[in-house]
Order: sequence, then C-alpha cells, then structure tokens
Amino acid sequence: MNTKYDFDNKIVTTYPSIERWEEQEWQAFLEWQWTEKIDGTNIQIEFHPEISESIIGHPENARRVSKFSQITIGGRTTAAQIPTGIVDYLKAYVDKQALEEVFGWKGAIIFGEGYGEKIQNGQDYLLPDDPFRQKFIVFDIAIRGENDFLYWLSRDNVIGICERLKLDVVPLIDRKSYSDVYDIVEEGFKSKLGNGTKDAEGVVGRPKVPLFDAKHRRLIVKLTTDYIRSPSKHLWKKKDKSE
Repeated sequence: MNTKYDFDNKIVTTYPSIERWEEQEWQAFLEWQWTEKIDGTNIQIEFHPEISESIIGHPENARRVSKFSQITIGGRTTAAQIPTGIVDYLKAYVDKQALEEVFGWKGAIIFGEGYGEKIQNGQDYLLPDDPFRQKFIVFDIAIRGENDFLYWLSRDNVIGICERLKLDVVPLIDRKSYSDVYDIVEEGFKSKLGNGTKDAEGVVGRPKVPLFDAKHRRLIVKLTTDYIRSPSKHLWKKKDKSE
C-alpha cells in the first residue's frame, strides 16, 4: 500500500518560538505568592458588555462603548444560593457604570468570597461596628477573550481594579517559600480581617508568574491548618530542611 504525502508548505502548524529569558526573569518562576484563604462561600460577578458599533468622540479617538451591559452574580454552581446579606452588600458596592469604566467593551469575571455572619462561622472576620454583617472580598479577576478564553490578571492588576471599584482584596501573606508557609499554617495564624482575633483557615498559593498545565489549568494550591494537622488525609509533606 502506497503512502501519500502532502508537502504543501502552506498547511503548517507553527511550533511556538522558544523565548530567551534573562536570569532575573526566569528566577521569578521560582517565587510564589500566598494569600489568606477566607472561609466563606464562593461568589462570582460577571460583567457582560453589549458592544455598540457607534463611536464616541472625534474619529481619531473613537472607541467602542457598551450601552447595554449586564451584570450577573452567582455562586460556584448554578444551584448555589447567595446569602441575602451578600446580595445587599454587592448592590451597595458593585456599580454597573464603574464596571463599564474599568472594563469597557471587555467581558470580565470577578471571583471572590462571601463571608460574615451565618457563613461558616465567619462573624469574627467582621468588626463589631461594621454595618454590613455579610461582605465580599476579591481573590481573582479574569478577562474573557475570544472563544471564552480567560486571561487571568496579576495581583497588582487585581488590586488596581479593586481600588477603582472600591472592593476589598484578600490579604497577602508575606512568605515566599513553601517551607515557611507550611510552618505558619501548621502552627496556625490569625486572620488579617476584622480585629485580628479569628484563626485564619489557611492560605492559597500560586506562582508569581502564572504557570499552566497542558490543558491550560492554572497551577494554584490551597493549604489549611486543619488539613495539615490531619496527616492521614492529605498528601502535603513538609520537606526536611536538612535535605
């Protein structure tokens, strides 16, 4: 049986170019960012822009605008119920005009945690005189691209956007190595929310420079005090510092 070969050079899949990285650049791949894990309920706010083809301003500075944008708010799943206090908080702080000014014609998803009274014993995350007894705090923002591809923003960009939207961001844990983080989580530490009396649940870690697997899933991990203190239940092991 003869095999036919097609040597049409117009039909090719280009192999990605291999970048040249300076040492200070590739060393960044070894650094991790750790944030406090808030014990609450997952909430996501999605901004859906409806693109208008009309132009605003002088033609040289013409820009597309979203005249009929929408906001949807949900939980981790379609069946998730959002606590009433979280709904009230989001109505007070999530403004469609502000989202339009920040994201323009780009779709975006703000991921965060709803926390507070009657949510996983979260009342101690709150100050006694806080008028909101259930609140929302952001831990991630993604921009929706073509074919629903998600572009995950850096922490600096997340903080910048949340400052404009007047939304809180999960606190940073000032540790870089896994060993150091393991120590403080195993010992237990206090949350940075409220008056600092509540025991923190744990941490979430991700490489400072985002890393993805072959299916484009982000490398991101969580480590909790309860999990570490139950060795039979987890695969995390602290490395011997003598190794």
